[in-house]
Amino acid sequence: MQDFTKRANGQLDPEFGTAGLVRMQGIGELQERAFISALAPLPEGAVLVASTAIDFHNFYIARLTDDGAPDPGFRGEGAWRDDFGENAIVRLIHPLEGGGFLVAAQLLKGIALARYHASGEPDMSFNNGNKMILPISDLSRLKAFSGGEALAMAPLHSRGIPDSDLAGVQCVADGDRVYYAMDTFYGEYERLVVVICLTSEGVLAPDFGTDGYIIITLNGAIGPWSGFEAIALQAHEGGKLPVILGLVPEYDLGPRQGFVLRCQYDGSPDPLFGHAQQPQNPGVVLMPQAMRFSWALAASPSGSISVGGEAAAGAVAVCLDNSGGFDEVFNQGQPLLSLPPSAWTSATYVDGQVERSLMLAGTTRVSNGYNIALRRVAADGVVDPEFGDQGLLQLPYSFRPAGIADIYMDSRRRGSTYVAAEVELYRLLV
Repeated sequence: MQDFTKRANGQLDPEFGTAGLVRMQGIGELQERAFISALAPLPEGAVLVASTAIDFHNFYIARLTDDGAPDPGFRGEGAWRDDFGENAIVRLIHPLEGGGFLVAAQLLKGIALARYHASGEPDMSFNNGNKMILPISDLSRLKAFSGGEALAMAPLHSRGIPDSDLAGVQCVADGDRVYYAMDTFYGEYERLVVVICLTSEGVLAPDFGTDGYIIITLNGAIGPWSGFEAIALQAHEGGKLPVILGLVPEYDLGPRQGFVLRCQYDGSPDPLFGHAQQPQNPGVVLMPQAMRFSWALAASPSGSISVGGEAAAGAVAVCLDNSGGFDEVFNQGQPLLSLPPSAWTSATYVDGQVERSLMLAGTTRVSNGYNIALRRVAADGVVDPEFGDQGLLQLPYSFRPAGIADIYMDSRRRGSTYVAAEVELYRLLV
């Protein structure tokens, strides 16, 4: 076991892949162009990686050993192909206690969930065939809410996915549950967020909302809004509560202001969240900066929420306490302005032996394209000057110089952070 009592400065892990980098394309059955869309470290040191084909017809699941090599015990070649029978984007891969894992995906008009054994073989005891598909129109309350018609799914025009009819869906998991948040239209103008909770058995969780789902409508509270970018689960008494980050557009198409919403288990806004800032709008906290795009949301184990996004002056991060107030410990309750990287796209907490810190990822433009850029921020909001070059770590990105679609990070492996973009998977010592 490595000793991580002294924090590493973010160098690539020389014991992973080739000098800290694994390119997923070419592993096992993964021979076509596909982008990494989810990852999950395993307790024994391996990591599960889900990639979605660029035409959305197939997805690929790979398991890499601790040194980054394809695991030959994972259905033979370390990576294999599957599909949901229609266009899909994998949004989550989630290991289960006792072995096995779930794969959650968004579809054209609904959501999907599949369960596999630890070996990668389909778990045929799950829904009589390893997969389940839930069209949004199957939810009776949604049909009643929209006058008997199925809600129209909002087109996905963000997070690096090409324009298509696929719905914007984000996923997060906890224990044996998977939460899906989807952006929908009600009528011609009003937008809703629907959060659905499925158990690992493929059934709607009966103790969440109304028969396993909640409907969030905010137009009456904060004005027209343009959808959401992220969902997280925040530690709270009795469990974890859904937290959603959204955007409020301006009619002149100028900068958009963001908000953070915390719901109760019955779907109503949490009256204890944001009360000091907006007592007339329970559950909602408005962000102090005019954000534009590229949001990130991370809930810490201690109950705080960190939000990263891009403002006119550069990248901004803020931290909220459990009540929705701006955390006075984090940068004295003020937004943390950090010019590079130019756009935050991901955030994760690193729970190390020394202190808990926040990792933020984004991009910086260079002469021949873009670099992946990362910062490590301490609990008090101070950028770690020993991380990378004076607080900024840049990873050259070779696959597509024109830009980076999205960045995924995971710090559940002790002392390391995985960083994924398109086909490239890095492991950093942190």
